[in-house]
Amino acid sequence: MKGTIICLCMSLLFLACLEDKDLCPKGACEPHGSCMQNDGQAVCICDEPYTPCENLSCCYTKQTGEPCQENADCPLGICHKPLLADAYCSNFCQTQEDCKNHAEGEDSQMCCVDLEIDRRICLKIMEGRTCGDGTGTCGTRCSSLGSGCAPGYRCAYKSENWLDAICTKECAVDINCANCEWIGPPNSKIECVTIPDGERYCLPVYPNYCAHDADCGDGESCAYGATGCFGTPSICGDWGMLPPGSECDEWASRPAYEERCSSLQCWDGACRAVCNTDEHCPDEEICSPIDYNGILVCLDAHRCEIDQDCPEGMICLSLPQFGPMGPLICVDDPRCTGPSGCPEGESCWPTLRGGSLEGWCRANEGTYPVGTECTDADDRCEVFCMEPLCTEWCTIERDCPKGMTCEIIHFCLAEPCDDPENTAPGTVCLAE
Repeated sequence: MKGTIICLCMSLLFLACLEDKDLCPKGACEPHGSCMQNDGQAVCICDEPYTPCENLSCCYTKQTGEPCQENADCPLGICHKPLLADAYCSNFCQTQEDCKNHAEGEDSQMCCVDLEIDRRICLKIMEGRTCGDGTGTCGTRCSSLGSGCAPGYRCAYKSENWLDAICTKECAVDINCANCEWIGPPNSKIECVTIPDGERYCLPVYPNYCAHDADCGDGESCAYGATGCFGTPSICGDWGMLPPGSECDEWASRPAYEERCSSLQCWDGACRAVCNTDEHCPDEEICSPIDYNGILVCLDAHRCEIDQDCPEGMICLSLPQFGPMGPLICVDDPRCTGPSGCPEGESCWPTLRGGSLEGWCRANEGTYPVGTECTDADDRCEVFCMEPLCTEWCTIERDCPKGMTCEIIHFCLAEPCDDPENTAPGTVCLAE
């Protein structure tokens, strides 16, 4: 009722009396959520797939598979841009069931793909393909979609790019590979070839394969995924007008030839040359994987071994999207001390580095801010739930909202968790 006084006991020593009309006015957050009071402020608790937005309301959030223009369009900040195709929202996953395609009028299947960096993500696959289920036979891709091969088949590749891998079998001559099924770029085929360990297997052979631009003829560039097939190696061709270093729009949908990078690789606003080693890149650039596809391009970055090798405000690390074999480079320092130390849309997460935990700014996973009531069964916290409240990394007491304290807990890093060798201490905000 209007004018009613609600008294909230925040702790034994603190009592706050607030007028509900000032915090949660009638109709706030409706019709797709409800309004609640948290630490003297009104917040929206929104129904999925809605998230809090301006003026105490709940706005529709794009779901997995729906079109997007930039990372901010998607709830987890993952707007995946396939080569020469429209971008769509993706999501972290554990199983194929986590990867429903919500795009209206579209039948493309989405698979939970192993990124080989301890994470899995939902990606759309080519028409006619199915998600990996351990039944792959000769010719089935087995790396880019995390697909398992059937008994008696091996996942192997002949190029320097692991994305070239298929389920295959041993052979002696080309005729042994005649029954292999293969969907690949024009003029490609499966032949009996020798792999680095000396054995011979049925593997794809591509026209004009290249490692960098010097392998191509005049007027041609080395481009990854030029056929639009996810998982194919680099081939030579005249793919676009913009040379490496040119400004480009990495979120452009099907750009025209005049607006397309010659390498088909636009990353961080600039065209990037394809490479295999640092020697393929200009001075002051390194050859590094980008995103999670394992594509190697020349980047304007500085290699390092320790933090002291980097300029002030930067630290030395391998970014998650570079994978476990990614280079150590100088990057902007992501470390934080508590909830207030990160930009909007990010929170301070416990992060393992060098054998110990520290706070790092990372994108929110949910919509409930630190201090919001939660349960383990319904965890929609920005970071994670420590019943009865959402928590976050902290360093000192004042990093936490009223009614919470900054305390040491032990995080389980591996099983069994009751072994002290498998835990690491860290500090998070906990209910008083």
